Amino acid sequence: MFLLFFLIKKILDIFLFLFPSTCLLCHKLIEDDVSFCFDCWKKIDFISNFYCKICGKKILISDNESYICASCIFAKPKFTIARFLFIFDKNTQKMIYEFKYHDKTHLSKHFAKLLLARYRSNFDDIDIIIPVPMHNIKKLYRKYNPAEILAKDIAKKMSKKFLADVLVKTKFTKSQTYFTKKQRLLNIRNSIKANSKYNLDNKKILLVDDVYTTGVTADICAQILLKKFKFSEVRFCAIARTEKILF
Repeated sequence: MFLLFFLIKKILDIFLFLFPSTCLLCHKLIEDDVSFCFDCWKKIDFISNFYCKICGKKILISDNESYICASCIFAKPKFTIARFLFIFDKNTQKMIYEFKYHDKTHLSKHFAKLLLARYRSNFDDIDIIIPVPMHNIKKLYRKYNPAEILAKDIAKKMSKKFLADVLVKTKFTKSQTYFTKKQRLLNIRNSIKANSKYNLDNKKILLVDDVYTTGVTADICAQILLKKFKFSEVRFCAIARTEKILF
């Protein structure tokens, strides 16, 4: 037994020597159990303790632990909560684009680890974890759906059930990267369906995406799930959100 343990440790040491941990932003060598070097950590605009308790929008400060922003008061989303690691900006754009478009799928494990370190208590009672869907043509072109990879890694770390095709993209739509909220709504409407082979009534569902911009996709997906599956609840998480801080 001791010999086996010794051999495993040596193999791990050799692996870490050949493939050392590097900062996700600047690629500087770092300790194995962290994701960013100290300098890059300071550059990232993390969502701290002050955020809207429904949509997760960052605010500067609030004495109220149950603060809800004006947007959620006047137009409450279909999901019950949304949670994010940081603001999508010039400091994090390259890292996220490498994950989304350039085959750096290993980054997903870091994002999953950080999301759960921050928000595990919000997701502990979740029954099913699913991704925002991608059309098969786009997936063939991109080679993978980043939301699916992230959702799978979160499910694995939480020992939760993962289902890739609860939501299905039935129509090929244009990329929404530079669309306004209204344009996104028109683009995505009637392009996503709930898979009829599943019965998720009375289930708590965690919907996962890579980046949250206007919230249209998350809200429509949640609406479809709630309409299809009775007495269900939808929560949402993503790596980052693009909206500015509220004062």
